[in-house]
Amino acid sequence: MVVTTANMSLRRSFLYEVGLFDEQYKGWGMEDTDLSYRLYKAGGDFCFTPHIVNLHQLHPRGSTFAAEKDFRRNSLYFCHKHKSLEAYLFYRWTHQEIEMKTANNMFKLAKSDASLAEELTFLYEKLFFSNVGSFPQ
Repeated sequence: MVVTTANMSLRRSFLYEVGLFDEQYKGWGMEDTDLSYRLYKAGGDFCFTPHIVNLHQLHPRGSTFAAEKDFRRNSLYFCHKHKSLEAYLFYRWTHQEIEMKTANNMFKLAKSDASLAEELTFLYEKLFFSNVGSFPQ
């Protein structure tokens, strides 16, 4: 589910089906993750092709502090928007609160057992919103 739009191809009709970029993301980060997550939830197949080259245009960036603040706010919005186990695990991994391997193992376990998935989502949502509170504007 973790994809960036640096070099992504898909049918235009599928893009319109899931919606374009969410403009509620402000500053740097998460708008491409949100789009890829919606594509994933709608049944999109992802394939990594290592021989394809992508060039990125260099551009001025703001401070690292501003980018980190943007990313934290945007990843909180992502969790509030989706309220899913995947979103909570992604948040914890990107904020170095859990290792990717652990997050993947938890997700695989939950995917194989619907009642476990429901319970983990409930617990993470309760924990997440009690610690974070409402979405910061």
